[in-house]
Amino acid sequence: MNPQKMSETHQRVITSRVHLMEKNIIEMVQLLNEPDKSVLNRVEQNIDEKSIDEITEKLEALMENLENFSGKYRLPGKTRSQKRLVSARLNTLLNIIMDMYSRKLSGFGTFNADLEESYNDDIRKLENEIDELYQFFLNN
Repeated sequence: MNPQKMSETHQRVITSRVHLMEKNIIEMVQLLNEPDKSVLNRVEQNIDEKSIDEITEKLEALMENLENFSGKYRLPGKTRSQKRLVSARLNTLLNIIMDMYSRKLSGFGTFNADLEESYNDDIRKLENEIDELYQFFLNN
């Protein structure tokens, strides 16, 4: 295979789009093949096993073709730090949970006073659990 060179601008745009394609392919393969662990947004398993196998095979072939395409046009790949990615997601969870305390929800109306103490205790427990996980992660 003879690698081809294109302008940096085109490389950036195409690399970005290939990245989005890659991300969606990976998510589809996971969606088809891994058990749904969602709590609130369940996925109805309504594709038969034979179709799942065929679709997965085609998605894997498409991923391989994207890899070949990326090599042909010298699209720059990058390696991301697993530690940084997990740290960022844990930080995001902490930010989300902090915004769930009843005092932070005042812009959405008055919070039910009968629920407030119990609700905030539950949020505090979730926050502590996330924070403990975050601290464990940082120290290991």
